[in-house]
This record gives sequence, C-alpha cells and structure tokens, in this order.
Amino acid sequence: MKGIFLLLIMIFLSYCSQIKVIHDDNVAFEYEVENISDSLSNHIPNGSNLLILDFTDLDNVITHFGRYLSRRISNNLSNNQMFRIVDRNNIELLINEQKLQLSGVIDESSVVNIGKIAGATHIVYGTVTEFQEYVGLDIKIISVENGTIIYSSSPKIEKTREVAQLVSTIVKSEEQQQNELEVHRQKILNDIESERSARLKAIEDEERQKKNQLVELENEIREKSIIISEYEARKKELQKQQTYIQQIHAEIDKLNADVLSKIKIGMTKEQIIDILGKENFNYSGGYNCYTCGRYFLIFEGTVLTKVVLNGSMTSYNTVVDDCLEATANGRNVARY
Repeated sequence: MKGIFLLLIMIFLSYCSQIKVIHDDNVAFEYEVENISDSLSNHIPNGSNLLILDFTDLDNVITHFGRYLSRRISNNLSNNQMFRIVDRNNIELLINEQKLQLSGVIDESSVVNIGKIAGATHIVYGTVTEFQEYVGLDIKIISVENGTIIYSSSPKIEKTREVAQLVSTIVKSEEQQQNELEVHRQKILNDIESERSARLKAIEDEERQKKNQLVELENEIREKSIIISEYEARKKELQKQQTYIQQIHAEIDKLNADVLSKIKIGMTKEQIIDILGKENFNYSGGYNCYTCGRYFLIFEGTVLTKVVLNGSMTSYNTVVDDCLEATANGRNVARY
C-alpha cells in the first residue's frame, strides 16, 4: 500500500514538472518576441507607415511559423503610437491582382514594389531558419522611398518544446485562415461584379437617353435651318454696325485726346473751334459752358478758363456730371 502511494506521488510530481516546463517555455518565447519587437521599434522612424511581411525560409518560401512570428511582432509593434502598422488584410487582394506573389522570391526590389502598392514608407521582412537548438532570424527594415536597408539584425529564439508545438499547431490554423481569406476574396469579387453590372446597366440606359436626345436635337436643327440662315445674315449686319461703332469710338477717343493735347487755358472760342471743329463744340446751356467729347469747357466771356473731365471727382467727393458742378467744383485738367 505504501509503495502504491509513493508511485502516485511520483507521477503527480512528474506531471507538475511537465506543466512547469511548458509554462516556462511559453514565457521564454514571449520574452524573445517582445525583445525582437522592442529592438525593431527603436530603429523605425517616427511617423512611418510600417508594413510587416511574412518571414520566409532560405528558399524564399513563406512558412507557417514565419507568418505566425511576423504577425506576433506586428501585434507588439501596433501598440507603439509613434508609427502606424499597415493592415495586411486590406492589401492581400490588391497584391494578388498586381501579380506580386508573396510566396515567391522576396528581394529588395519586390519588397519596395509591395510597399509602394500598400502605401508604406518602411517595411520589415526577413527569413526564419530552424536549427537543432534554436530558430535563427535575419530581419531587415527597408525604406520604400530609396530602397535602402536602414537596420538589420540576426536574433535567435531557443527551440523549446513550445516552439515545436507551435509549428504543428499553426499549420492547421493557417489552413483555416487561408479558407477564410478565400471566402472574403470571393465576396469582394462578387461585390465588384455586382457593382460592375449595375454601372453597365446605368451606362446603357444613359446611352439610350442620349441617343433619343440626339434624334430630337437633329429634328430641331432641321426645323430651325431657316432661322439659322436669318441669324447668319443678321450677324453679318451686326458686324458691320459694330465696325461702324468702333470707328465712332475711335473718333471720340481722338477728340478726347485732342482736347488735352491741343488746347490750353487762355485760348478763345474761335481758336478752339478751329482746332477741334465746330461740329465737336456744343453749347451746354447756361454758365458759359460747352461740351467737347468727355470734357466740359468753361469760359469767361470768350476766353477758356477751365477744362473738367465728365465723371471725375471733386475735392468734396462729388461726381462732376453737369456744367454747374464742373464750373463750381470741377478740377482743371488743361494746360496753361
């Protein structure tokens, strides 16, 4: 009886020892992942858009453990407020559409292309290699802008029992994730197809409407062909009138220029009429004031004493618009 009791105690202690080993392995693995994440965060520029790619093996093939490890690091870095982690789920389909296979060769050139598509400024990528006693990592941070590697490290993770268990467990979960991603991809493709069909129908409806409008417009053009001909004739007549008006304006502009350039204070009415022409010299009525072009000509007897521009401002901030205002408050613009 005593021997059986001792045997049970030994089995229990052995079981507790195994639980402690597994727990210690888990703590050690988490500690190593946190150390790697902290080391990376110290070399990532503030304000970066960071894309973390899945780690590959030496043959540049993404492994399940490499994908799991990269996402654990991504989760740790997502707590850092100094930079933003680019969501991988939102770019998987876009990368596939661009024919950039993440399971293919991962070199600096393809990494930069992926980063540009994803809108990243910096990318973390690397390789995972399993050895007998540890898992070796080769991690790099590359700048998308100039394609240069700004940091690299080669940490090691002790190959504990938990790491070995992770490898076998992750394979199963990875298959489930791939199935979920395919379902998500099919949903997006179906949504795109539905939207494309709806837009195509809208375009066809609009095309039919435009064709009907075109037929109506052609009928209207035919009905109004006579009106168009009359319009063209009227247009030519208006052009002639416009030319005549422009000639009149030119003569007025010349007259306005002559008023200031050819007359001066002290001239008589007869002298001014000889220079400007009697047809351009008009009596404005009262106050011994005459108009010539845009100007008021004010006389004392027969002698010119002031020339005032119609529409100008007086010293009292009033507008000159008649002979009375020009005589009383207008500013002289003629030469002496």
